[in-house]
Amino acid sequence: MVIVAQCLGLRVSEIAALQWQGFEFERQQLLVQQSVVNGNVDDVKTEYSPDHVPLHAALVEVLLEWSKEATPTEEGWVFASPLTNKPY
Repeated sequence: MVIVAQCLGLRVSEIAALQWQGFEFERQQLLVQQSVVNGNVDDVKTEYSPDHVPLHAALVEVLLEWSKEATPTEEGWVFASPLTNKPY
């Protein structure tokens, strides 16, 4: 999560709500569409927030490695709690 925050500058609520389906690894971009606040998933904070964010090739590698270790969930959360299968 820290690496994603450092590289992309997203809000914590947006990082918590990341889902694998939002990533386009071939095109090296991410579509930020939602956020998590107090356990509730909702739209992003401002109308300008939902946007494609470019991904550096090195970050793509880190994320692909994380995908092998991440807790798998039906919803495809990138950073899910292993206890609840919900976003942290």
